[in-house]
Amino acid sequence: MAVFTRVDEFAFEEFAAPFGLEPPYKLCPIIEGIENTNYRVTAGGNQYVLTLLEGRSREFNTENLARILEHLLARKLPVPQPLRTQDGSSSKRLMERQAMLVLWLSGRPVSHPNEKHCKLAGQVLARLHVAGQGLENIGENLFGAGSWRDYFETFRERLEMESTSASRTVTEELDFLDMNWPSDLPSGLVHADFFPDNLLFENGAVSGLLDFYYACEDFFAYDLAIALTAWCGQPEEWPHRALAHSFLGGYESARSIKASERRALPILLRGACLRFALTRLHDWIATPKNAMVKKKNPMEYMLKLETAKNLDGPLQ
Repeated sequence: MAVFTRVDEFAFEEFAAPFGLEPPYKLCPIIEGIENTNYRVTAGGNQYVLTLLEGRSREFNTENLARILEHLLARKLPVPQPLRTQDGSSSKRLMERQAMLVLWLSGRPVSHPNEKHCKLAGQVLARLHVAGQGLENIGENLFGAGSWRDYFETFRERLEMESTSASRTVTEELDFLDMNWPSDLPSGLVHADFFPDNLLFENGAVSGLLDFYYACEDFFAYDLAIALTAWCGQPEEWPHRALAHSFLGGYESARSIKASERRALPILLRGACLRFALTRLHDWIATPKNAMVKKKNPMEYMLKLETAKNLDGPLQ
């Protein structure tokens, strides 16, 4: 979450009325995250999250996102409830951007996950993969492996001016993954952004799973790889074997990992590291100086990528 667009209060009042929200409103910017503009909204004694789709997210189908959230809610996943207008729409235009409202979920993310956190997180991710089965027309991964080279080309020249070594590393890894990316793995609904700051805990239990703007259809094992890069240690200790063991154990308590998925995991881990290195490199260069956003250091995932190149087997 972040704030790139300042929301005018009068514009918000017009936006909010069809959703059934009544003034007075209180809008508080949320500066955590890097992707969309987000505000915490208080109205009528309730709290909500207002999200304006920015940058890469502008292509996302908000109706599909609302349908996914409602499907998961019906299967007891702790995801946000999307609000709909009186005519059933899940989003409207606000400040020249598509915008949504969802109910605020209580709890807080953890900045340094321990083994218990990882076990619970792994279980929730597996529950998500299982719960998504039967959901049709999920939508392709708009930022999947097939898109990375074209995306890199949009800022390659600027990156070369900043770091020729980083540009060379990305180019070599794209060539490797083009030749080695797996196929025919079990697939379905994935979160595709399963980071610690998108999972809330309260009283020792998971209370919320957030930010489904990248949710799509892809390999379950790729989603698992993303999570393992995010949850299992800082660059200097990644992959932290005890954390990875706990995460995988939690995952397998709800869904078994197939032999083909285990074999593919080293390649998928490299892909997950490259994917987030790419977006962080881009955002580090391109984010406006006046944006209320905490930019994430791309070196975390560049370092994890170097480690991932030397992994020759599962993390468990």
